[in-house]
Amino acid sequence: MRKIVPGVFIENKYPSLYLGAIVSDDGLLLIDCPIWEEDIKIWLDTVSQYGQPRYMALMDSHPDRVLGARLIDIPLIAQDATRKQISAWSDTYKGTAHPIGAEADSFKRITGISHAIPDLTFSTNMKLYIQELDIEFEHHPGPTPGSMWVLIPKMSVAFIGDAISTSTPPFMGEAEIENWLSALDELRNQRMMRYTLVSARDGVIDRQAINIAARF
Repeated sequence: MRKIVPGVFIENKYPSLYLGAIVSDDGLLLIDCPIWEEDIKIWLDTVSQYGQPRYMALMDSHPDRVLGARLIDIPLIAQDATRKQISAWSDTYKGTAHPIGAEADSFKRITGISHAIPDLTFSTNMKLYIQELDIEFEHHPGPTPGSMWVLIPKMSVAFIGDAISTSTPPFMGEAEIENWLSALDELRNQRMMRYTLVSARDGVIDRQAINIAARF
Protein backbone atom coordinates (compact mmCIF):
# COMPACT_ATOMS: atom_id res chain seq x y z
CA MET A 1 0.00 0.00 0.00
CA ARG A 2 1.05 3.58 -0.61
CA LYS A 3 0.95 6.05 2.27
CA ILE A 4 -0.47 9.45 1.24
CA VAL A 5 -0.12 11.00 4.68
CA PRO A 6 0.30 9.32 8.08
CA GLY A 7 -2.82 7.23 8.62
CA VAL A 8 -4.15 7.28 5.05
CA PHE A 9 -3.22 4.60 2.52
CA ILE A 10 -4.24 3.69 -1.03
CA GLU A 11 -3.80 0.49 -3.03
CA ASN A 12 -4.01 -0.13 -6.79
CA LYS A 13 -2.82 -3.73 -7.15
CA TYR A 14 -6.38 -4.97 -7.78
CA PRO A 15 -8.38 -4.54 -11.01
CA SER A 16 -10.30 -1.38 -11.79
CA LEU A 17 -10.18 0.60 -8.54
CA TYR A 18 -7.85 2.43 -6.18
CA LEU A 19 -8.81 1.33 -2.69
CA GLY A 20 -8.32 3.32 0.50
CA ALA A 21 -7.74 2.68 4.20
CA ILE A 22 -8.07 5.35 6.89
CA VAL A 23 -6.39 4.35 10.15
CA SER A 24 -7.48 5.45 13.62
CA ASP A 25 -6.69 4.21 17.11
CA ASP A 26 -10.11 2.52 17.15
CA GLY A 27 -10.02 0.74 13.79
CA LEU A 28 -10.14 1.35 10.05
CA LEU A 29 -12.50 2.89 7.55
CA LEU A 30 -12.05 1.17 4.19
CA ILE A 31 -12.80 2.93 0.91
CA ASP A 32 -14.31 0.46 -1.61
CA CYS A 33 -13.04 -3.11 -1.99
CA PRO A 34 -11.76 -5.56 -4.61
CA ILE A 35 -14.28 -7.37 -6.76
CA TRP A 36 -12.74 -10.88 -6.74
CA GLU A 37 -13.02 -13.12 -3.67
CA GLU A 38 -9.34 -14.09 -3.56
CA ASP A 39 -8.34 -10.41 -3.81
CA ILE A 40 -10.70 -9.50 -0.98
CA LYS A 41 -8.97 -11.97 1.32
CA ILE A 42 -5.55 -10.52 0.47
CA TRP A 43 -6.81 -6.95 0.89
CA LEU A 44 -8.31 -7.67 4.30
CA ASP A 45 -5.14 -9.43 5.43
CA THR A 46 -3.11 -6.41 4.32
CA VAL A 47 -5.21 -3.72 5.98
CA SER A 48 -5.59 -5.79 9.17
CA GLN A 49 -1.90 -5.16 9.82
CA TYR A 50 -2.91 -1.55 10.59
CA GLY A 51 -5.95 -2.29 12.74
CA GLN A 52 -9.40 -3.86 12.77
CA PRO A 53 -11.64 -2.85 9.81
CA ARG A 54 -14.70 -1.13 11.31
CA TYR A 55 -16.57 0.28 8.31
CA MET A 56 -16.46 0.32 4.53
CA ALA A 57 -17.57 3.21 2.33
CA LEU A 58 -19.10 2.49 -1.09
CA MET A 59 -18.47 5.60 -3.15
CA ASP A 60 -21.41 4.89 -5.48
CA SER A 61 -23.38 1.99 -6.97
CA HIS A 62 -20.96 0.96 -9.72
CA PRO A 63 -20.77 -2.88 -9.75
CA ASP A 64 -16.96 -2.83 -9.67
CA ARG A 65 -17.10 -1.58 -6.07
CA VAL A 66 -20.37 -3.13 -4.93
CA LEU A 67 -20.13 -6.80 -5.87
CA GLY A 68 -17.14 -7.58 -3.64
CA ALA A 69 -18.81 -5.87 -0.68
CA ARG A 70 -21.32 -8.72 -0.44
CA LEU A 71 -18.50 -10.87 1.01
CA ILE A 72 -17.34 -8.45 3.73
CA ASP A 73 -18.99 -8.59 7.13
CA ILE A 74 -18.62 -5.01 8.36
CA PRO A 75 -21.12 -2.12 8.17
CA LEU A 76 -21.32 -0.54 4.70
CA ILE A 77 -21.74 3.23 4.34
CA ALA A 78 -23.26 4.90 1.27
CA GLN A 79 -25.52 7.71 0.15
CA ASP A 80 -29.30 7.09 0.16
CA ALA A 81 -29.59 6.85 -3.63
CA THR A 82 -26.84 4.21 -3.72
CA ARG A 83 -28.72 2.09 -1.21
CA LYS A 84 -31.93 2.49 -3.24
CA GLN A 85 -30.19 1.41 -6.44
CA ILE A 86 -28.51 -1.65 -4.93
CA SER A 87 -31.74 -2.67 -3.16
CA ALA A 88 -33.48 -2.75 -6.54
CA TRP A 89 -31.01 -5.22 -8.04
CA SER A 90 -31.78 -8.90 -8.33
CA ASP A 91 -30.02 -11.07 -5.75
CA THR A 92 -28.37 -12.83 -8.70
CA TYR A 93 -25.98 -10.79 -10.85
CA LYS A 94 -25.08 -11.73 -14.42
CA GLY A 95 -22.32 -9.54 -15.76
CA THR A 96 -22.87 -10.60 -19.37
CA ALA A 97 -26.58 -9.71 -19.30
CA HIS A 98 -26.02 -5.95 -19.41
CA PRO A 99 -22.29 -5.34 -20.07
CA ILE A 100 -21.02 -1.86 -19.14
CA GLY A 101 -17.35 -2.21 -20.01
CA ALA A 102 -16.37 -2.85 -16.39
CA GLU A 103 -14.50 -5.54 -14.48
CA ALA A 104 -17.91 -6.73 -13.26
CA ASP A 105 -18.74 -7.88 -16.80
CA SER A 106 -16.43 -10.85 -16.19
CA PHE A 107 -18.92 -12.44 -13.80
CA LYS A 108 -21.14 -15.02 -15.43
CA ARG A 109 -23.39 -15.48 -12.42
CA ILE A 110 -23.04 -14.63 -8.73
CA THR A 111 -25.55 -14.58 -5.90
CA GLY A 112 -25.89 -12.80 -2.58
CA ILE A 113 -26.16 -9.23 -3.89
CA SER A 114 -28.52 -8.41 -1.03
CA HIS A 115 -25.54 -8.67 1.34
CA ALA A 116 -24.05 -5.59 -0.36
CA ILE A 117 -26.98 -3.32 0.56
CA PRO A 118 -25.50 -0.51 2.71
CA ASP A 119 -26.22 -0.49 6.44
CA LEU A 120 -25.61 3.23 7.13
CA THR A 121 -26.82 5.89 4.73
CA PHE A 122 -27.30 9.65 4.61
CA SER A 123 -29.02 12.21 2.39
CA THR A 124 -26.80 15.31 2.13
CA ASN A 125 -23.92 14.84 4.57
CA MET A 126 -22.87 12.85 7.61
CA LYS A 127 -20.02 12.74 10.11
CA LEU A 128 -18.46 9.57 11.46
CA TYR A 129 -16.32 9.73 14.59
CA ILE A 130 -13.73 6.98 14.93
CA GLN A 131 -11.70 7.71 18.04
CA GLU A 132 -9.62 10.82 17.24
CA LEU A 133 -10.84 11.22 13.64
CA ASP A 134 -13.82 13.14 12.29
CA ILE A 135 -14.67 11.75 8.86
CA GLU A 136 -17.11 13.64 6.64
CA PHE A 137 -19.36 12.10 3.98
CA GLU A 138 -20.87 14.40 1.35
CA HIS A 139 -23.36 13.71 -1.43
CA HIS A 140 -22.04 14.85 -4.82
CA PRO A 141 -24.18 13.32 -7.58
CA GLY A 142 -22.77 13.22 -11.09
CA PRO A 143 -21.17 9.91 -12.05
CA THR A 144 -24.22 8.28 -10.42
CA PRO A 145 -27.19 9.71 -8.48
CA GLY A 146 -25.64 8.47 -5.21
CA SER A 147 -22.00 9.44 -5.72
CA MET A 148 -20.30 10.74 -2.60
CA TRP A 149 -17.00 12.04 -1.29
CA VAL A 150 -15.19 11.06 1.92
CA LEU A 151 -13.20 13.88 3.53
CA ILE A 152 -10.70 13.61 6.38
CA PRO A 153 -10.16 17.26 7.41
CA LYS A 154 -7.48 16.48 10.00
CA MET A 155 -5.34 14.88 7.28
CA SER A 156 -6.48 17.11 4.38
CA VAL A 157 -7.33 14.12 2.17
CA ALA A 158 -10.52 13.70 0.12
CA PHE A 159 -11.62 10.52 -1.63
CA ILE A 160 -13.81 11.61 -4.56
CA GLY A 161 -14.77 8.30 -6.16
CA ASP A 162 -15.47 8.44 -9.88
CA ALA A 163 -15.82 12.24 -9.99
CA ILE A 164 -12.59 12.27 -12.03
CA SER A 165 -11.35 9.54 -14.33
CA THR A 166 -8.60 10.51 -16.76
CA SER A 167 -6.74 7.23 -17.40
CA THR A 168 -9.93 5.54 -18.67
CA PRO A 169 -13.15 7.01 -20.10
CA PRO A 170 -15.66 7.58 -17.28
CA PHE A 171 -18.75 5.39 -17.12
CA MET A 172 -21.64 7.55 -18.35
CA GLY A 173 -24.55 5.09 -18.07
CA GLU A 174 -26.08 6.73 -14.97
CA ALA A 175 -24.47 10.13 -15.28
CA GLU A 176 -26.13 13.40 -14.25
CA ILE A 177 -24.03 15.77 -16.34
CA GLU A 178 -25.03 19.11 -14.83
CA ASN A 179 -24.56 17.81 -11.29
CA TRP A 180 -21.23 16.31 -12.33
CA LEU A 181 -20.00 19.65 -13.67
CA SER A 182 -21.14 21.34 -10.46
CA ALA A 183 -19.14 18.82 -8.43
CA LEU A 184 -16.05 19.54 -10.52
CA ASP A 185 -16.56 23.25 -9.91
CA GLU A 186 -16.67 22.56 -6.19
CA LEU A 187 -13.36 20.72 -6.38
CA ARG A 188 -11.86 23.96 -7.69
CA ASN A 189 -13.22 26.18 -4.93
CA GLN A 190 -11.27 27.56 -1.99
CA ARG A 191 -12.60 25.04 0.51
CA MET A 192 -11.10 22.12 -1.38
CA MET A 193 -7.74 23.68 -2.20
CA ARG A 194 -6.04 22.28 0.91
CA TYR A 195 -7.12 18.70 0.18
CA THR A 196 -5.14 15.99 -1.55
CA LEU A 197 -7.65 14.47 -3.98
CA VAL A 198 -7.89 10.71 -4.52
CA SER A 199 -9.73 9.42 -7.57
CA ALA A 200 -11.10 5.88 -7.49
CA ARG A 201 -9.70 5.28 -10.99
CA ASP A 202 -6.46 7.32 -10.96
CA GLY A 203 -5.28 7.58 -7.36
CA VAL A 204 -3.84 10.91 -6.25
CA ILE A 205 -4.55 13.54 -8.91
CA ASP A 206 -3.39 17.07 -9.53
CA ARG A 207 -5.64 20.07 -10.09
CA GLN A 208 -5.19 19.94 -13.85
CA ALA A 209 -7.09 16.65 -13.88
CA ILE A 210 -10.21 18.55 -12.80
CA ASN A 211 -10.04 20.73 -15.91
CA ILE A 212 -9.42 17.70 -18.13
CA ALA A 213 -12.50 15.96 -16.73
CA ALA A 214 -14.66 19.08 -17.16
CA ARG A 215 -13.56 19.51 -20.78
CA PHE A 216 -14.40 15.88 -21.51
